Amino acid sequence: MYRNAENIVDFQALRVRASRHTIPWPKAWIRRAGVNSFGYGGTNCHIIVEEATQLLKNKRVRLHTNSIVSSLTDMFGGDENGQETSLDCGRRPYLLVISAKDEVSLADNKRNFLQHLTKPNVRLRLDDLAYTLSARRTNHSYRAYALITGFSLNQAEFVNGKTFLERPRIGFVFTGQGSQWPQMGRELIQTFPDAARCLKRLDVVLQGLLSPPKWTLVGALLANE
Repeated sequence: MYRNAENIVDFQALRVRASRHTIPWPKAWIRRAGVNSFGYGGTNCHIIVEEATQLLKNKRVRLHTNSIVSSLTDMFGGDENGQETSLDCGRRPYLLVISAKDEVSLADNKRNFLQHLTKPNVRLRLDDLAYTLSARRTNHSYRAYALITGFSLNQAEFVNGKTFLERPRIGFVFTGQGSQWPQMGRELIQTFPDAARCLKRLDVVLQGLLSPPKWTLVGALLANE
């Protein structure tokens, strides 16, 4: 296919080439690439994608790309550049969520997750971990969560559950047990001054509309039946 293309397309003049393998990014201050998609039915599309590093730096968003530290990390938690790689992120609690499509996969995910945290060369922040698990992962129907303040946890601390794929049908039921009675609004206004003042403020709002009602809340509740 590439030999036939070379006979038709002047790659040297167009400064393009057909890639068969991955190639390193060119040295530039920002990574930007164009992607072509030519459909058999005639639908052509070209998009430009760009890394978000510079944008996030301008907005002062802290970036996190890798939790594996180099082998040069010393026993005191600092790397070869003297940067801190501590796991601790304060004592406030964080919610960790793990999901899967069935119970067996959920148990495997929890086990693999805990094994990953116990590796000596893994360093990450608890807030980063909680955000990634909740906002950057697909939520499947089988889920487990744990509310923790540190990384010392086990599978027993997770609470398992399952969500329903179909939305539940909600019905409203009125008990009919005598929770309402005639002129209860009148008693509310006469007994509780705060309630009366609140209703009067609501009447002021109603009368301030472009087409205010001819009635008032206080008047309707004090009216005799």
